[in-house]
Amino acid sequence: MHTRATLAALAAAVTCTLALVTPAHAGPLTPPPGAPSPTNTTLQQVEPRTDVTTLPGGSGSFHRITAPGSYYVPRNITIGTPNLTLIQVDADNVTIDLRGFQLDGFNAAGTGIEITNDSRNTTITNGSITRFTTAGVDGTASQGANIAGITVTDSQFAFTFPSGLFTLTDCHADNSGAQAGFFAAIVVEGGGTITRCSATNGPSGGFLLNRVAVRDSIAIDNVDTGFTGSRAAVTNCVAIGNANGFALSSTSTLENCLASSNRLDGFAGESVYTNCTARSNSDDGFSLFQGGIARGCRAHLNGGDGFVGNFSTFMDCYAEQNTGFAFRSGGGALIAHRCYALINTAGGFQGALNSNYTDCHVYNTGATAIGFAAGDHSSATRCSVRTNGPVPAFDFGNFANITSCHSESSGSSGVVVGANSSVSDCNVTDAANEGIGVGSYSRIERCNVQNSGMTGINASSQSVMIDCVVDNSGAAGIDVDNNCVVERCVAQNNATIGIDADDNSIVRASIATSNGTWGFRADQNVSIINCTAVLNDERGFNLNTASVIRDSSARSNTNFNYFLVNDCRITGCHSDGSQVGIGAAASDNTIDSNTVVDASVAGISVTATGNIILRNTVASSATNYDIILGNAFGAIRLNAVGADAGDNYSF
Repeated sequence: MHTRATLAALAAAVTCTLALVTPAHAGPLTPPPGAPSPTNTTLQQVEPRTDVTTLPGGSGSFHRITAPGSYYVPRNITIGTPNLTLIQVDADNVTIDLRGFQLDGFNAAGTGIEITNDSRNTTITNGSITRFTTAGVDGTASQGANIAGITVTDSQFAFTFPSGLFTLTDCHADNSGAQAGFFAAIVVEGGGTITRCSATNGPSGGFLLNRVAVRDSIAIDNVDTGFTGSRAAVTNCVAIGNANGFALSSTSTLENCLASSNRLDGFAGESVYTNCTARSNSDDGFSLFQGGIARGCRAHLNGGDGFVGNFSTFMDCYAEQNTGFAFRSGGGALIAHRCYALINTAGGFQGALNSNYTDCHVYNTGATAIGFAAGDHSSATRCSVRTNGPVPAFDFGNFANITSCHSESSGSSGVVVGANSSVSDCNVTDAANEGIGVGSYSRIERCNVQNSGMTGINASSQSVMIDCVVDNSGAAGIDVDNNCVVERCVAQNNATIGIDADDNSIVRASIATSNGTWGFRADQNVSIINCTAVLNDERGFNLNTASVIRDSSARSNTNFNYFLVNDCRITGCHSDGSQVGIGAAASDNTIDSNTVVDASVAGISVTATGNIILRNTVASSATNYDIILGNAFGAIRLNAVGADAGDNYSF
């Protein structure tokens, strides 16, 4: 009973609620009697459209549009009247829809669609145009048009718009192209945009551009250049099988473009190139002319040079397996930053005056390939060369600056620069000729040279060399011309002389060890100060006329630790080991205040007259003093008792 009463109460409550919220009925669902009748306006009323074939022609035209509006083509149309225009647009705000049909000039009529009298805002869409002797779409006298989805074939010009603002979208030109001295199938010079268009198989060029933005477009197998003109912005475009791929100048910009298998250059012109690629073109990959810029670009397998520029700049670019140079100057300065040259036949970087290379790298296998070359006032910083041909890895003119660079396995020299140059913090290994060679008045600092086939470092007159190391050269380690300074340098394991100094040079705080003949050779009037010669095969120090050595050390050099020719002076030096500690073979030498120990033949040996021997100490040698008559020398004493200031000591 209790449950039945509760259910009854709930049912009553629901009934009341439904009565309150149930909406009113929308009306009967039964349709009215009779057939349905139209209730909306027609398409013609919404957008009035005119059949273009119903329009009469004008002077020189088959059909002429003289009023704004929307027009359409009802079918394929073929005309064969010579020099006639099929459709002439002579009004603003005209739209023509080809509706997928074709306009055919039958190789006689002049133009498919011509826009005249400065008409503005013309739109042409959706169809094809073929076999017109002048142009598919001619906007020569137009002030603006939008062309979309139009294909033009076998016509002299496909699209021509020399002035005004235009857009071409999804348009195509095939086997069309200017003749009789004109340039291209698609001509847009007045400003505008071209998107997803193509020009193929033309008897002349593909695109002629001026102040135009082009995107996602392609030029293939045209007789002349794929894309040419000036002041254009070209993005994501491709040129294949043309004469030049792209030839754009006057501050044009090209980005993410590809030029492949063109018969001349891939890219040509003083433009700005970003992330573009030139591949397998018959001539140069990029030819930038005067002042062009390339960023992040790649040149691969081209028949000429990878990149060519005159006063041009290359950044983050790669050149691989090109027949010519990777990067070459056209006569002006070549500027390259963070660029790579890999296995190019002629070599890496060939610059002119004022060239500059930074963080660039070369790997070559060509028989004659260069690494880096440049004229006067040029520089290379943090650059490297591996495996170049029988020319220097770095070959620069006068006033060069080579810093933190590396050469490995050069077929000639590692670094060669002219006069008044600077080479610093460089490493050279396995050069076939000399490691580093500098002209007069140059400076070499903190360089390392290993395994050179000839001299390690060669410096011409008036040069300065500081903190350098040379190891295992095929001739002398360090060879300096007249009036040079060598300081804190090391020469070891070289085939002949460690450090060879010509007239009037100064050698300070340097070391020569384990060299094939002499540690140090001093020509006339050379000063050697605080140096060390150890374990050299013949002589530690060899001094010629009027040279001076002081405060130096020689140990265990095979024949002589010190050898004086004539008019030399040795002071404050130490000799340990060797057959002869100090030897003099001519006159006018001064041997003063030196220490000699453990000579296996003689401590001090003087075999010529007219020399002075004072204040020396010799100990533990087979013969401490071997001095012929006719020389001036202090008494030889066994201790200091009664000794005079000039006496020598023997222990």
